[in-house]
Amino acid sequence: MFEFLKSKLSQQYTNGNSGLSSGKFSSIENALCILLVDIARADDEFTDNESSLIISLMKKYFNIDDEGVKTLIKSAEEYFKREDSIYEYTVIINQNFSNENKYELLRDLWRLAFADNKMDIYEESMVKKISGLLDVDNQAIINAKLYVKEELKL
Repeated sequence: MFEFLKSKLSQQYTNGNSGLSSGKFSSIENALCILLVDIARADDEFTDNESSLIISLMKKYFNIDDEGVKTLIKSAEEYFKREDSIYEYTVIINQNFSNENKYELLRDLWRLAFADNKMDIYEESMVKKISGLLDVDNQAIINAKLYVKEELKL
């Protein structure tokens, strides 16, 4: 499933986002990194664990190396110094992810929210906001959260 997504998305190298300056990356790579960084920074603590998990998740979804992900993270952090809208980035994900891919992404968003073995209310709120913008129903949001909590033994 992810190999198909990787191959499809790795062919898209036009940067449709004026908000990010990482021109060598596709709009989908930028969009996903924006969403991940938004969750990681929601509690005002962007930890090393969260950064490592973002690197791992970006590599899971795309053919990209650690340095490339670090460049995307830096661009995302710069973006949030100027802007705070994520809507346009969820539109990109909606256009490129199947429902199955979005559900897997939702579990990854919860994993990121729990990266420090606790979840701040702002992180939870951000996961729910992103999930809503991705047209994921409330029951799927709850199921994904419970799945990840069980997986992480929390």
